[in-house]
Amino acid sequence: CALSHMCCMTPMALLEPVCLTCMPADYLKKVVVRGLASSNTPVRSIMTPQESLAVLTPQHSVLECMDLMVKYNVRHVPVMESNHMAGVVSMKDVVKVLLDDQRHEIDSLKSYLYNSW
Repeated sequence: CALSHMCCMTPMALLEPVCLTCMPADYLKKVVVRGLASSNTPVRSIMTPQESLAVLTPQHSVLECMDLMVKYNVRHVPVMESNHMAGVVSMKDVVKVLLDDQRHEIDSLKSYLYNSW
């Protein structure tokens, strides 16, 4: 993934057994602010190692994910399973689930109200 697309993507480098990720904040802090050139700065040199990442497992709830995103001020969280990256949860994914839940609750309340009269 090209660095120019980092605002919308979270490129990953899987290096057994370590997973590294390069977030937009990494790029801004470690390349732009330091005046380095994107063309000759290896992504590996600006990536955040797994032990410094906020990570989830597939067993975490959406609420736990949202809490982690707020706590660490991140918009993307890697999902790890058996020391391998299973995926990435984005803020957009969380918002979609919350909106779907709200819509379902509103529809249930409407149904209850209309059917109780």
